[in-house]
Amino acid sequence: MSTITLLTFDSPSRTGRTIRLRDGRWLGYAEYGDPMGKAVFHFHGSAGSRLEHPADERITWGTLAAGGAVAAVLVLPIAPINSLLWNLANETHSNFDEQIGWPELVATIADIYTGLPVEEQSLTGILTINYDEAGAVNLYGLAYGLLEAISGMNSYRWRGFGDPPPRTLIVVGYRWDTAERSFESCELAGQTTNRYGVENEETLYFSNIFVCRGLRDTWPEFWKDFQDFG
Repeated sequence: MSTITLLTFDSPSRTGRTIRLRDGRWLGYAEYGDPMGKAVFHFHGSAGSRLEHPADERITWGTLAAGGAVAAVLVLPIAPINSLLWNLANETHSNFDEQIGWPELVATIADIYTGLPVEEQSLTGILTINYDEAGAVNLYGLAYGLLEAISGMNSYRWRGFGDPPPRTLIVVGYRWDTAERSFESCELAGQTTNRYGVENEETLYFSNIFVCRGLRDTWPEFWKDFQDFG
């Protein structure tokens, strides 16, 4: 952990202090409130400065409260789905809508799994293209007696494909051409949907759910090409 050596204070004023860093740059900072109180560091954003603190602390707390309310709407899933505030949050990031439909997805996978011959179920794994589907299966699948998902995306790759590897796979998110290229036989068994009509990666790009058999490559060879980061 790096340390900063305090060398020079330019001004006795609590709002006009500067620190010279070890690399020669100057950093300005200000202090407000009770000098004997508990210290709270506030790092202003772009287009701000240490002088943005208003003189009236009642205004400060009101500003902080308003900012906290806006931040809560953007970072916490508290707004009703498809509401104005929900859409506002989705324009900032897609973390909320990408989790819509997870329970329905896993319920569909469970129905497909239980529809397989009993003797085949113990030889079946769940292969997901994206980490969203893997997260859904691992979060909700235990209630249905499903195994954890196999995925080559990001850190899921380190969990591997099992030993022994599955012979039959419920494949979530493949396109038809990719499925036919990777397996000797595949049948479309379901589609990813959600009851809110929210369009996300799962409904737009990874909606297919196949039952596939006969991996064309060996598992180690398949795994090399299947791993991805994104």
